[in-house]
Amino acid sequence: MPVTGMLLEGLQLLVIGMGIVCAFLLLQVGLLTLVARLVRRIEGPLPALVGPAMGKDASGPAGPEVVAAVTAAVHRYRAEHRRDRPT
Repeated sequence: MPVTGMLLEGLQLLVIGMGIVCAFLLLQVGLLTLVARLVRRIEGPLPALVGPAMGKDASGPAGPEVVAAVTAAVHRYRAEHRRDRPT
């Protein structure tokens, strides 16, 4: 078999393989979109995770108690894991 024929056959296999993969991915995206719409219709809108239900405005800056708690947690974590680091 001449080299040109082998190259053309290889190109055919490449196009067929890429076409199958592309078709499968498009089918998968379509099915996932369909399932997401179906779930949204059945479940309804997602509840708000922050807002009036929490009792405070979540968009404002964190209070001093929150900042102090986070700072203490970071310091404790670093102190406990300092010995795990190679020197």
